[in-house]
Amino acid sequence: MSGRIEVNRTLALTITILFLGMTLSVGLHQQGREILEAEPTSMETHSGLNMPGSTVGSIHSLTALGASHGYTCAVLANNTMKCWGKAENGSLGNGDDGQNQFTPVGVNELNSDTCCFSDIEETSPDGDHSCALSDGSVYCWGLDTAGQIGHGHLSCIGNGYCVNPHGPSVLNRNIVTFTTGLRHTCAIADDSTAWCWGENDFGQLGVGDNDDRNAPTQVLLPAGTTPISINAGGHTTCVILDNGTGLCWGKSDYGHLGDGTYNNRDEPTPISILPSNRSLVAMDLGAGHACGILDDGTAYCWGNGTFSSGESGGRLGDGSNESSRFPRSVSLPSGRNAISIDVGVDHTCVILDDNSAVCWGLNEEGQLGDGSTSNSTTPVNVSVPLGLTFGEISAGLSHTCAVATNGSVYCWGDHEDGALGLGEDVDSDVPAYVDLGTGGHALMSERDNDDDGIVNILDPFPDGCPSGHYATSGTCDLVEPGYYTNDLPPYEKFPCQPGTYQPSYGQLDCIDASPGHYVTNSGSASQTPCPLGNYQPDSGKLSCIQSDPGNYVSDEGSIRQNQCPTGTYQPSSGAADCIDASPGFYVSGFASEEQTPCAAGTYQILSGATSCFQAGQGFHVPSEGSDSQQQCQPGTFSSQQGQANCTYASPGYFVGGAQQSSQSPCLPGEFQGSSGQTSCLSTTPGHYTDSEGSAEQIQCAAGTYQPDSGQTSCIEAEPGFYSELGSISQNQCQSGTYSSEPGQGSCIPSEPGFFVDLDGATGPTPCPPGQFQSESGSSGCETPPPGQIASPDGSTTTSCPPGKYQPGDQSICLDTSPGYFVNESGSSSQSQCPSGTYQPEPGQTSCLPANPGNFVDSPGSSSQTPCPTGQFQSFGGQQSCTPAMAGHHVPEEGAMSQTTCKAGNYQPDEGMDSCMPSDPGYFVPSSGAISQSPCQPGNFQPEGGKSGCLPADPGNYVSEAASTEQSKCPSGQEQELSGQVSCIDVERPLWMSILMFGVPAILAGTMAILYISNKKSTGSSGKGKSYMYSEDIRKKQP
Repeated sequence: MSGRIEVNRTLALTITILFLGMTLSVGLHQQGREILEAEPTSMETHSGLNMPGSTVGSIHSLTALGASHGYTCAVLANNTMKCWGKAENGSLGNGDDGQNQFTPVGVNELNSDTCCFSDIEETSPDGDHSCALSDGSVYCWGLDTAGQIGHGHLSCIGNGYCVNPHGPSVLNRNIVTFTTGLRHTCAIADDSTAWCWGENDFGQLGVGDNDDRNAPTQVLLPAGTTPISINAGGHTTCVILDNGTGLCWGKSDYGHLGDGTYNNRDEPTPISILPSNRSLVAMDLGAGHACGILDDGTAYCWGNGTFSSGESGGRLGDGSNESSRFPRSVSLPSGRNAISIDVGVDHTCVILDDNSAVCWGLNEEGQLGDGSTSNSTTPVNVSVPLGLTFGEISAGLSHTCAVATNGSVYCWGDHEDGALGLGEDVDSDVPAYVDLGTGGHALMSERDNDDDGIVNILDPFPDGCPSGHYATSGTCDLVEPGYYTNDLPPYEKFPCQPGTYQPSYGQLDCIDASPGHYVTNSGSASQTPCPLGNYQPDSGKLSCIQSDPGNYVSDEGSIRQNQCPTGTYQPSSGAADCIDASPGFYVSGFASEEQTPCAAGTYQILSGATSCFQAGQGFHVPSEGSDSQQQCQPGTFSSQQGQANCTYASPGYFVGGAQQSSQSPCLPGEFQGSSGQTSCLSTTPGHYTDSEGSAEQIQCAAGTYQPDSGQTSCIEAEPGFYSELGSISQNQCQSGTYSSEPGQGSCIPSEPGFFVDLDGATGPTPCPPGQFQSESGSSGCETPPPGQIASPDGSTTTSCPPGKYQPGDQSICLDTSPGYFVNESGSSSQSQCPSGTYQPEPGQTSCLPANPGNFVDSPGSSSQTPCPTGQFQSFGGQQSCTPAMAGHHVPEEGAMSQTTCKAGNYQPDEGMDSCMPSDPGYFVPSSGAISQSPCQPGNFQPEGGKSGCLPADPGNYVSEAASTEQSKCPSGQEQELSGQVSCIDVERPLWMSILMFGVPAILAGTMAILYISNKKSTGSSGKGKSYMYSEDIRKKQP
């Protein structure tokens, strides 16, 4: 019982403790909720800002908030600074190094225990020291074991750290932004140089060695580049250059330098793992991993994906917990772009383009802000009160803080050391309002300096360009002559339009071209005077006006044109002077665009004339614009003045000299086919003319010829000759042709059936008998081909008909011989009758098949052969006969069938002409037998040719086979039965003996009489000729 009571007491105590814990937890959460619900109205610290917010490390904005290792600092709107949380090593800058602060406290004045440091523009607490930017200098406090405060020596030597701001860092340049790593500091100066100082054991200062520096040391960047962002984390540093590339140096044990290796670097090394077609615009570093934003708003992370505790992580935000020395794409919400990123030790946060925030990674302390403590490998939304948006966010060791766009500050995550600033032991897993005191709101930076709607980090010209400048390739250049700008975003330069120009740099407008001047192209730095031949009466013109035809402009920069005077002309536009009328031309009026050529038949030898002269008789002017007249040349003549052309001598005529007024006709035997000739031509052989004035010579007609030139007629061709049109001689008719009459233009081809075998023939010759010629114009006849003969008229061939043939040397078709045939026309040979056929007649078209009972055993036979005895043939057209089978015979020649051997006869061999009768003592019981059978004991046969054996009579016996006779029973023995093989000793009554011997004898006699009678009847009716198997097929008809 006591044991049970003790257990019950323990259970009750446990329940009580649980309820107390729940009550306390509810109270704490209620307190956090009360803070959120009681949030005061924000001060408008961002009044007048286009887009409040900042991106850590960027020169285009100021960082007002930093969440570090257990503590947080914020720059207020009044440019003072407050910190809260872990106070170890004086990190809060409030003069205390041991007392954690759970609510914000002011940072003291420089090297003083008195609050507060003013004129602060930016902060960057990280690791073991904190810094602030004021009036271009950096002031730091906290741990200074490696010179990270940058004052040229190790400050606050007594305890190794400073509890109040110290400095400034010894750099004779103004600093525009800075960053802090674990134990080193880096900055960008106003001359676009980069500087680092502090611990350098991994090369994180980027100066080419591993020696610590207690004063700023320049980091040498690639020539011609400008840093626009600098970030440090742990023992690593990175910068982003104005060309969109990045450089990193320091520790790279997880490949987070971004060069694809795990090698530490002590000098700036290009980030080579990012997409080659993208630019890096923002980034931050944690403890072993890095993240960046590209110019398309996407985010990538690389390096250590495992949490610092060693458990499986999710630092890279791609949904995996793996590490990678190559970039992993962060799974941002669909349709959203990143505009700010901050990397903590084990978690990372991003502000999106709608000013919402997402975080991923370790969440054991609620640092992701989604109200849970579940780790996430992909971004989760930070839970915020309705309507609240963020402009700046900072991820610390295990907590996160953010500045809302209304200037208020919120924190969430690990509260143990007071890093949330909500009060002692006040926790929150979602953003909780941090009370910075009366009027205490964070200083807000401008995220869109030039108000073009593009955040600074994505804007190639975040601050716009000064007056008279334009944006180009990340810089602003002075507008060149020929261009102007309007001083408005996106700060473009515009070319002066045609008709305007600008001779000076940095101008906001262009100048109209003056009258007499022009500007043709856009972007012109000067105006151009109108050239000679051009003018322009107006200003602001992009071209000049060419002088019109008939006008001229003789001076540059003219504003008007002038008319050409009389006697001159100008056919072109844009002329600088006028042209005198040329010889052969004239101009009669003012402003003439062209000179007028002297008409054909007239001429002018002077320039500038106003009229032309007519050509004289015997002369001509062949074309317009002539400056002289010309004599009519031989072959031409002219009889009137003012002629444009001389008249050519007509065909059939000629003109032999110059300046002639008439033409002369050609004589008979002459001709002239062309006009304008100085003489006539003699007719050529084969031609003639028979009258004056012939323009053409006449060809000798067909059937005539002329061998000489200059003739007035042609000669007729003789018989056996011919001449073609225009022949110079007669030609013999060639073989195959003839000419029987004189004056023939061609020879006549010999007709079919005829030939001409000599040249010069006057008639054809008929083909001789047996030859033919089917073509015209042949010189001989042909022998018909085999199988054909010449037709009676010799003009063609005829094929030999079936039954006849022509072997090739015959003039007639031959009849086929007996034993041969021709079954088609045109045959050159006869064919043998094949075996099995014959032909007894000549001139036949086919052969006869051998009749049944006959055969033909060789080709070319004229007769058939009857089958010999012992053989037969049932079919026609056969080459041989068939031997009679055993058991059969053929007794006659020409048999169509074999005959079966009858009963009592046999034949053991084939091809026999008869059957053999059975021997005495033997028998053949049926027809068609091939052997005889012996009579069995008890039977005998005394004759041959029998179909059966006789039984031994009673009183007789036959003891052996094949017996020809029976034997009587010996004395003392009897045999009452027939067909017995022996006799027996038997005593019997007489009547029995009579019965035994008498009755069988009577029966045997009766049977013998019947057999003989039947044999005679059969023999008298069996004398016909058998065909095939006569007893089976040819039965006697009744």
